Amino acid sequence: MTSTPFVTVIVPIYKAETYIERCLQSLVSQSLTPIEVLLIDDGSPDRCGAICDEYAKQHSIFRVIHKANEGLNATLELGIQEAKGEYSIQVDPDDWIDSDMLELMYNKAKQDNADMVICDFSIIKSKGVKYSSQQPSQLNTDIVLREILTIHHGSCCNKLVRNKLYTQYDIHHPKGFTLCEDLYVTSSLLSHDLRVSYIPKAFYHYDQTINSNSFIKHYSDDALQKDLCMFRAFDELSQSFGSNRLTCLQQMSQLIVSRAMRGGLLNSKEFAQTFAFTIPYIKSNPRLKPLRKFRFLTACRGYYFLFRPFILFANKIRGVSLK
Repeated sequence: MTSTPFVTVIVPIYKAETYIERCLQSLVSQSLTPIEVLLIDDGSPDRCGAICDEYAKQHSIFRVIHKANEGLNATLELGIQEAKGEYSIQVDPDDWIDSDMLELMYNKAKQDNADMVICDFSIIKSKGVKYSSQQPSQLNTDIVLREILTIHHGSCCNKLVRNKLYTQYDIHHPKGFTLCEDLYVTSSLLSHDLRVSYIPKAFYHYDQTINSNSFIKHYSDDALQKDLCMFRAFDELSQSFGSNRLTCLQQMSQLIVSRAMRGGLLNSKEFAQTFAFTIPYIKSNPRLKPLRKFRFLTACRGYYFLFRPFILFANKIRGVSLK
């Protein structure tokens, strides 16, 4: 590739050989040129690396990076560091995009001089396809951030971002947790005064049928510690959110308490000791339905024993394991 690409697409790859070619074909068919596609093989033990090499031989847009397995966050961080495009975006290997996605989003970015362009996406479920509108009520960063924390999706996959912002604002993919990583990066970007644009079309297709067992199947002390690490990271980050700080902590408290309740790992005393700090955030959260808020507050105040037997029974039926 001799000219600077307009867009870099970052594809983190691990154990995706059964469906990755659908994703790669959608990237080959992009109408925008020039682009580059970084296929980052995170030490995948299957044929993913070989498939990527084959595509790179046939199509000059692909650049393959093979590395030892370090996990998703390290893989995406490497992608941002290696990206040569003016803008960048992430595409997961189990999903695919429309052939005009990059062209229309890039043109919108140039037309509006936008730092971030957001589009809608579709969700493919076993029962059908759901359209997910991601339209902000306003395009100023405070509103976009608030709505991404509450009603919209924090994914990096439907957001084209001016790539130099990652260096300019020293934004990195987080370490130490495995939940809400995309939200962390998107929130980090939106904590700055960006010019945001939006296109009301679902270019991106998010396939939930492949990973249909993504709901908690194993909740461990390690998962709990990573959730707490996530909260601490958002707590620190949200100091730059202004009026959105409380909203952020309310949402993160709701998330980690909900996961811990469903996990069934802790007894009542442990639950209260671990999550008492979330009580003010849960109590003040206007988006929590009253019954749900009551259950969360009751558990955090030391009465988790009222719910745990039913949760453990339900988890046994669903095959959730505890360690």
